[in-house]
Amino acid sequence: MRRNLLVALALVLLAGSVGAQGTPVGSAKQKSATIAVVRDGPSPGTDITPLIRQELEALLSDGESVTFREGAEFDAAWDASRAGDVLANALADPEIDIVLVPGTLVGVAALLGELTKPVVSSFPQRFDLYGVFDHENDRSLKPNLGFVLIRHRTLSDLETFLEMVQEPTIHVALEEEYIENLHVIEKEIATFERLLEIEFRFIPVTDSAEDALAGLSEDVKAVFLARTPRLDVAERKRLIEGFNQRGIATFSHIGHEDVRAGALAAHTPKFDMFLARRVAINLHEIMRGVSPNDLPVQLPVEARLMINGRTARQVGYSPGRGTLVSAKFLHPEDLLDPEQPLNLSGAFEIAGENNQNLKVATQEIETASRSRLVSRSTLYPQLFAAARGQTVRIPGLQGFIPDSTGSAGLALNQIVYDDRKVSDFKASGRLLDSTREAWELQRMDVLGETGKAYYRYVLERTLLRVQRDNLRITRQNLRLAQVRVEAGFSGKDEVFRWESEVAKRTGEMILQEAELESARVVLNQILGIDQETRWAPEEREVDPKVFPLADGGLDSYLESMASMARLRDALVVVALEDAPEMRVLREQMAAIEIHHRQRKRTRYLPVFNLAADWNYDFYRSPQLQGVDNTSYIAGIYGTFPIFQGGARKQGIKRVASDVARLQEQIELTRQIVERRTRTALQRVASSFPVIRLSKMASESARKNFVVVQDKYTQGLVNVTDLLEAQNETFVTDQASSASNYIFLQDLIELQRSISWFEDEKTAQEKVEFVLRIDQARERASGGTAAPGRE
Repeated sequence: MRRNLLVALALVLLAGSVGAQGTPVGSAKQKSATIAVVRDGPSPGTDITPLIRQELEALLSDGESVTFREGAEFDAAWDASRAGDVLANALADPEIDIVLVPGTLVGVAALLGELTKPVVSSFPQRFDLYGVFDHENDRSLKPNLGFVLIRHRTLSDLETFLEMVQEPTIHVALEEEYIENLHVIEKEIATFERLLEIEFRFIPVTDSAEDALAGLSEDVKAVFLARTPRLDVAERKRLIEGFNQRGIATFSHIGHEDVRAGALAAHTPKFDMFLARRVAINLHEIMRGVSPNDLPVQLPVEARLMINGRTARQVGYSPGRGTLVSAKFLHPEDLLDPEQPLNLSGAFEIAGENNQNLKVATQEIETASRSRLVSRSTLYPQLFAAARGQTVRIPGLQGFIPDSTGSAGLALNQIVYDDRKVSDFKASGRLLDSTREAWELQRMDVLGETGKAYYRYVLERTLLRVQRDNLRITRQNLRLAQVRVEAGFSGKDEVFRWESEVAKRTGEMILQEAELESARVVLNQILGIDQETRWAPEEREVDPKVFPLADGGLDSYLESMASMARLRDALVVVALEDAPEMRVLREQMAAIEIHHRQRKRTRYLPVFNLAADWNYDFYRSPQLQGVDNTSYIAGIYGTFPIFQGGARKQGIKRVASDVARLQEQIELTRQIVERRTRTALQRVASSFPVIRLSKMASESARKNFVVVQDKYTQGLVNVTDLLEAQNETFVTDQASSASNYIFLQDLIELQRSISWFEDEKTAQEKVEFVLRIDQARERASGGTAAPGRE
């Protein structure tokens, strides 16, 4: 609607400017007029004559009337040699007052001949391509000839296309009859080839897309789509689809409507209605007595590159970063790898299966389990095999013992009682439990990191959307400033100001895209998956009236400061009861206390072992007659250390020191858990109401911006006022989006502090959680000791 208002404003101003020219000498106002439509030939693809007629009839005052005449005598039937004749027919007909020329063949004939009546060309000329119509100071220099000249240049189309395809030869799809008359613009074509260092070749088009496609050679890589009036809309679309199927990149000289039909890219937006209105105004002004040479020829059409992402993927085109930022994309999702849907519960599940920290913690459980089995093995019988060779020289025993022997045997050892080994085995069980609790601690940390990374990623996507919307509005205001310049409301300084803003906000959007990519990579790393994976996360908008924990079950605690204080105390109790950090330390304490008690018992407990040895001498020198080669020894042995250099006493003290250290560590962890819980609750209690306030600010700022922009359109405020209003809208939109996801990240931190993640819970578990909070509140206020103290 806003765009229509701007266009209407521009047209009213233009109508006023041409009306101010007055009635030229030799011209007279007409209450009725007959307009001959002199055509190049049937043009189902580009005929805007019905639109012109509709717009002209809307401009007529009471008593004014207009008649359009068409017929074979005014149709060149796509024969360039007849163009002058059919134009002459209209000029010679005494009933014809004005001649409307929709095509270029008759338009060139009008330029070359003498015009005895007003002639208006509705074919949009380009500054640098259709330079055959002379003009100066925005007026036609050919007597009795009015035409329309659009600002956008063909050269910029070609330069952009070449940057995209890097091809030395550009094929131009053009009407067969126009190709036969290229001598009219041969200088322009030669200039383009020289400046761009390319070669043009032409693909003739008639009224059938199939005919044009049938003659394509394999060397066609890039096609510039010119105007093809003989092709209807469906046939032109089939032509474009045919190029796409062959992997040929296409750039439309016509504009964005071709991109929507499947062309790769184009600069010019659809302006048929704008053009029809301008031509209708020109015709009406001529009826009022204005000379065609007093009508403005320039039609402001602001161009912006549009790219069809689906076609880009089909033909193998990949846009650069600069193009990604500056261009407008149709089907942009096709330019990127497919995005997979993801919600917070899904993120938790993926992280639980793939996070590398969890895998390390899982392996630590396996290691602790194996260590326990190793410790247990010392309680079972130990059997050893041994082999020995020795030489003995004992004076006086020669002949009684062999001088050299080689023997092999077995040794069996079984503890009867060894307090240290038994204690080590018991302690290993508690350490295994400790690693299991450490895994749960790691899981809680991973879920907390996953939740915060997930919401940060959604936040960055949302902020990028805000940035893009702000850039779109800035470009819209740039176009508005250009209209104001055309209307005489302001100077070009406003255009320069908005151009600066467009560049600034484009740079900000590039930085925001980098932030988004960084957030995506961080999320994927935490999830433990391919970091190139792309997600379409589920956005979550918090209802500022319902505190989103346990499905609003804690709302009653947020009604007053007193109830908030009770909630903090209750959550601290729950956090300390469930904190895996505390359970890890408790299991470690249990293990070290086993060692401590064992070290004390070493003062009076001996070690008892059952041992048996069997030995066989397979070699003796000299061999002793009557002495069996086999021997064995069996017995029970008890040992008790008398003196170990103080090792026993210091060992007891060292373990006692470990016990004291763990007690302090438990107290420190208790304080940290309590601090984290209280801080997290305070943060969510603060960030939750900010959501509602920031939304109110955003809505008010946006309403103010609409009002200011309307006033700017009417010339009632200056560019600074509009820019300030837009900046305020942008800032408040960002703040509103940020407040929503900052709160959700704070909420994840609170859930981590109490080791209770809502997205893992069922409805019944949420009800039980609220009941538990009530019970914890009673315990916290019942005069008991500080929660969680050992």
